[in-house]
Amino acid sequence: KQWYQRRCTGEDAGTQTGSTEVVATDDDSEDNGIVMYSLLGNNLPFAVRDNGDIIVTRALDREKVSSYMFQVVAEDKGVVPRKSSVSVVVTVLDVNDNQPVILSPTKR
Repeated sequence: KQWYQRRCTGEDAGTQTGSTEVVATDDDSEDNGIVMYSLLGNNLPFAVRDNGDIIVTRALDREKVSSYMFQVVAEDKGVVPRKSSVSVVVTVLDVNDNQPVILSPTKR
């Protein structure tokens, strides 16, 4: 079964900041029980660490992209690898990072 996970992170999150985590277990022994993680998605500002932590890898800007949807895949190291995946949506929360711009009156 595929699960769905929704998380929020502020657009002011620094790089290497944890956004969420995915945890997978495999009851097999030796290499058959070692789990590796990967992300499926295009041009993502995230990476997944060996322990399943999903981290921010570059600046987020809510005014440009308000959310990201991608798959996290957990795969074992068996001779015939087995895997499962989860859909993750990260919503980027707005922070007050823009100042007002006066449009009128204009300089002449």
